[in-house]
Amino acid sequence: MSNNFRRALIGMGTLIGVVIVTAVVVPAVVNFKACACSDSKYYAESDSIQLAMYTMMADQNITRVDPHTSGPAVNDWTGFPTGPGTAGLSDYLKGNTTTYYYCWTAEGEVFPLSEDTDTASKPGECYPPP
Repeated sequence: MSNNFRRALIGMGTLIGVVIVTAVVVPAVVNFKACACSDSKYYAESDSIQLAMYTMMADQNITRVDPHTSGPAVNDWTGFPTGPGTAGLSDYLKGNTTTYYYCWTAEGEVFPLSEDTDTASKPGECYPPP
C-alpha cells in the first residue's frame, strides 16, 4: 500500500468517526438545552395544577367544572375552579397562587396561557384549548 492510500484511509476513518460522534452528541446537547431550568419549573407547575384539578374533581365526586376558556387566565386558585360541588384548588396546592397563568375546559383539562414561559407568566386572555 502506498503512503497516499494509507493517508486517505486514515483521513476517511477520522471523518467518519467525527460524523458519528457529531450525530450522537449534538442531539443530546440540543435536547439538554431545550429543557432549561425555567422550562422545568413551567412543566412541573403545569403538571401540579392538572393533578390538583383531577384530585379535586375526584374528591368532590364531580366530572365537570365551569369551563374557563375565555376571559383572564388564572394564577390565584382560592376561588377557582367554579361550578356545582367544586372546591378551590388552593386547598390542593402548596399556595394560593402560581407563577404561570392557566385556563381549563369543562372536563378539567388545564392548559397554560401560552407555551412560551415569558408569556405564560404574565396576565392575559384565555383562548379555546389547543
